[in-house]
Amino acid sequence: MAAFYNTHIHTFRGDKDVPENYLPIGLVKLLSTKVGFFIVANLMSWLNSFSKNGMFERYRLFAALGKLGSQQAIFEKCYNEYPKDTKFIVLTMDMAYMGAGAVPRKYEDQLIELSNLQKIYPDNVLPFIHIDCRRDNCFDLFKTAIEQWNFKGLKLYPTLGTFPFDKRYYPIYEYCQTHNLPVVAHCSDGNPVFYKGKKNDLLQLLQGSTIPLVLGKKDNKALCAYFTHPLNYQQVMDDFPNLKICLAHYGKGNDAPNDVGGMNWDQTIKEMMKTYPNLYVDCAYSLYNQNWWSSIKVQLSTDPLLRDHFMFGSDFYMLEVDGTEKQCDIDFRAFIGEELFQQIAVTNPKKFMNVS
Repeated sequence: MAAFYNTHIHTFRGDKDVPENYLPIGLVKLLSTKVGFFIVANLMSWLNSFSKNGMFERYRLFAALGKLGSQQAIFEKCYNEYPKDTKFIVLTMDMAYMGAGAVPRKYEDQLIELSNLQKIYPDNVLPFIHIDCRRDNCFDLFKTAIEQWNFKGLKLYPTLGTFPFDKRYYPIYEYCQTHNLPVVAHCSDGNPVFYKGKKNDLLQLLQGSTIPLVLGKKDNKALCAYFTHPLNYQQVMDDFPNLKICLAHYGKGNDAPNDVGGMNWDQTIKEMMKTYPNLYVDCAYSLYNQNWWSSIKVQLSTDPLLRDHFMFGSDFYMLEVDGTEKQCDIDFRAFIGEELFQQIAVTNPKKFMNVS
């Protein structure tokens, strides 16, 4: 089998690239010191026994991985779980505008560090730059990343407070379309990273929504789903028909309608694929829900259009699982079979990345 792709991982540093209020009750600052990490990590392990959804254990694991000291150390935790010729799309995160306080280091430093990692692993690391259109000179930064730092594509994370059809993104889309650069876009109604500023500020940011707003008693996390609704990409794909976009995190193991837009997002995306041939999805994050594996195997086996546009991705290290990344990959691969795995982990990613 040819080298396969994991199309969705992260290596940003929890001690340098995460704003001070990203985790609750000041945990980011406490976890940045050795003593604080030891105390808080043990406290979270104890608190997790009282948590129904394992929230505190996820915080602890997230902090432990993000505090390894370098993106190389974080990457190698994932890389060592896979065959040595595996290729990884590594997605950066610009969290400066999510209303969660200051980020310890400049975003450019995260990008340069990842660029240097790509030089160490030139056949394995495919860096994508996350752009938030609220950053001054974001187009110039994007061009620098592509032309000088060897980045391979664009990452969007709308739940931080922007819509993908914001015209400030359009010069970047035009550049991507012209230069055959793909886009990976966060597309999930359950968002671990979202705008955490004042609710009134969030409501102001949401005023451009093309999906009718139903506010009710929704908190910030729920409201931010309006930013990332799959229908928000229709205008982008109409305006840039040759732009390849992957809507990440397909599959929730749930066929119920979502209360944002009143429709099932997965079904919506599959309908959109009939109109937009350059629309892809990945299974990042969703991969770890083993109750969903039967559903996606049936979908891939019976829906040729989805099968040709579905890609394997894990979302390391945003979600840790029981056991190892390697075991989850092997179990999933064995479950769906080699033919389907070849399609989603080799054939489709090569087409997405414009690799012959």
